[in-house]
Amino acid sequence: MNRWTMALLMTAACDSGVDFSTCEELTDAQFVGGLVLEEGSCWRVEEPLNLSDGTVTIEPGVSIGIAADLGVRVQPGGMLRMAGTEEEPVTWTTGDPLIGWTGIQVLGAGSDNAWEHATIEYAGSDRWNGATWSAGAVFLDGNASLTLENVTIRGSAGHGLIATSDVQLATQNLVFEANDTPAFVHPDVAGNLTASFIENTNPYVRVGFSNNDVVIQDQTWAALGVPWRIEDRFYVEGAMALEPGTTLEFSQGASLRIQTGGSLDAQGTETNPIVFRGTSSMRGFWQGIAVASDGGAIGAGIVLQHAEIADAGSDDWNGRNGTSAALWLNSASTASVTQTTFRRHDRYGVWASDEASLARFGDNRFVDGGRAMFLHPDRVGELDGTSVIEENDLNRIDVVHGNTDSVTFDATWRDLGVPYAIRDRFYIEADVTIEPGVVIEVQQDTSIIVDDDGRFDAMGTADRPVTVQGAEERTGGFWTGIQFAGGALSTLNHTVLRDTGANRFTGDGESAAALFLTAIANVSLNDVTIGPGGGYGIYLADEDSALSCGQVGFSNLDAGAVYDRATGAVLPGC
Repeated sequence: MNRWTMALLMTAACDSGVDFSTCEELTDAQFVGGLVLEEGSCWRVEEPLNLSDGTVTIEPGVSIGIAADLGVRVQPGGMLRMAGTEEEPVTWTTGDPLIGWTGIQVLGAGSDNAWEHATIEYAGSDRWNGATWSAGAVFLDGNASLTLENVTIRGSAGHGLIATSDVQLATQNLVFEANDTPAFVHPDVAGNLTASFIENTNPYVRVGFSNNDVVIQDQTWAALGVPWRIEDRFYVEGAMALEPGTTLEFSQGASLRIQTGGSLDAQGTETNPIVFRGTSSMRGFWQGIAVASDGGAIGAGIVLQHAEIADAGSDDWNGRNGTSAALWLNSASTASVTQTTFRRHDRYGVWASDEASLARFGDNRFVDGGRAMFLHPDRVGELDGTSVIEENDLNRIDVVHGNTDSVTFDATWRDLGVPYAIRDRFYIEADVTIEPGVVIEVQQDTSIIVDDDGRFDAMGTADRPVTVQGAEERTGGFWTGIQFAGGALSTLNHTVLRDTGANRFTGDGESAAALFLTAIANVSLNDVTIGPGGGYGIYLADEDSALSCGQVGFSNLDAGAVYDRATGAVLPGC
């Protein structure tokens, strides 16, 4: 009997009540075929065990004392079954928390691997392979299949459980207690893990072995009471859901990407929200969530309700500067986002492209970030006006990604209490209504073009006018103005236009104006104030330009109120 065995016998008798010195030795040669470890028996293991053929069944009450740094491997063709009971569990132990063993590895074995009412303690002393993360009390790899029911994994010096890709795992009443880290799983396996957690050193479950891991199987991740810690980028190509109360925390630069055909359903409750956050509470720590799916059957690539996304925006989503965002909606993606908070994002909370769709968007909050949103103009009308934007570096909504962007759907732009910041020229090719109180701030030398099929109705009121102004005040003109090139009647009520006339609309030296009406334009102005600005207040390109006015005021314009190109006259009003 060696010195290790003597130490084991002394401590095990104290800790577990079993004196392993009286136990039969279990050897590698025995650990094959149809071996049954009979109820209540005890065994000592002093050499590695390999099960490569047949089934080993461990009956209730069996205790196995295993020597330091040894491991048990269940190879393809072998099956290990533990059939303990609540009163008589199966126990694997060194008997001393200061003495560790490697653990049990299951490799590509059959579907009947099932452990019930068992305790595996003090394992995880050494790696199973060259990977730094591979130390674990239970290691599942290579299409392994295992059911764990009423199993406790205790005191592992590494992970309690490691489950790589293609593993079939089922758990019920699994307990991780006093391990260094409870578990490390592939994201496609995570939906099969439910457990309780007691006093583990690192109180989280690690997820992700590489930057191209994929969730393929439809699954729901449980609210574990500890976070799922995302180690790297991973993709979702199946239907993934999160239980209310679930927390996902992301390592630096990590991301979650919903691919075509995939979906993420993250619907929390008011008392149990779903949280996406960085492992460090700092702006731009992780990249965020990217969506490139319309979600198929659920109608959205991502559904967020009673959720929070914090600390995102570490990197741009593509080669274009300024595309970093907590939620990036690209390609033909669809999102439903309600009652969700975006917090501590480095750049934008939401970035949405021309092909994206906001199926529902309201009652959200943007706080303590860079800016709230950067939207293609077709997305603006999908905001329902109930969100709150406050305490950000810039409290505004950026609009227009490129100077050929167009509004192609009938839309209402609602007042969210912050300006819509127009970043570049854009076209209106549908009916756009601007609600009372809306402020539109236009970047330098930029224009709004109401095209042939478009209509622009600014429906302010006396106490809540619509304001269209430059991003900076400049009496000589900061932005170009609005061009009306369609025959549908556009109406401006209780509207303020200022800082216009920075550029000509055409080669005509007189064509710098706040409002440029082409030959077929049809515009009605009621209680409108134009100025200060450069050029004229209104330019009438043709005698057929249709303009009706009621209480229109002009002030501090460089050239005058109205220029009538047909006559060459400068009119004092309209």
